Amino acid sequence: MKLAIMRHGQAEVLSEPDETRALTVLGKQQVSDASNWLAKQLGENTKIDLALVSPYLRTQQTYDELTSVVNVVTKVDTSDIVPEGDPAIFHDYLDALISQSPSYKTVLVISHMPFVCYFLEEISKSKKSMLFDTSSTVIVEYDPTDRNGDGGETFHP
Repeated sequence: MKLAIMRHGQAEVLSEPDETRALTVLGKQQVSDASNWLAKQLGENTKIDLALVSPYLRTQQTYDELTSVVNVVTKVDTSDIVPEGDPAIFHDYLDALISQSPSYKTVLVISHMPFVCYFLEEISKSKKSMLFDTSSTVIVEYDPTDRNGDGGETFHP
């Protein structure tokens, strides 16, 4: 299956509370570019079976921008993927969701740094990691049986 991991677009300067930071105009453009790239990589009529999204405003706005280009069947908001989330706990949660719906072909995670970086390392066979710019996206060929995968195509704005 394909597992896409995406960082939100550029957000407003750090403020309190962090959860309320909105995307900037540039951030919306970054997400638009990433969404078009993702649609092209997945194929014109490919849908995302499941999108797992952080509840923070900037990730919710990233999801909203993305769905103007890419069709998502089911969206689940989860606080497991906030910036300080635990990648191992989320990995277990993701695998549980996949095992309940083995027909999933494409899953998307929209989250934050440093979580996206650590989660990619968590699921990577080679323990590969990368720094995610705002709206960077990587597509991993994920094997739920082995609970890992390898990164393939990558988008950086």
